[in-house]
Amino acid sequence: MKPQRPPQSTTNTEAQTLRQMVQEREEEIQRLREAMADATFQFDHGRTQDAIDTLRDALDGGGDDHASS
Repeated sequence: MKPQRPPQSTTNTEAQTLRQMVQEREEEIQRLREAMADATFQFDHGRTQDAIDTLRDALDGGGDDHASS
């Protein structure tokens, strides 16, 4: 007798993985949108370097470590 491979288990696992990846990307997009809004505010108020730092931090992954400051 041939062992049966459940075809849906792999599909479900792949779908779950893809959903997780999409959720992570959506969170990243939201974080970048918030950083852009913050940077725009900073720039509009004459804080150009703060705006640059905000965007740089966001693009570097949103960490709170300011090694360069």
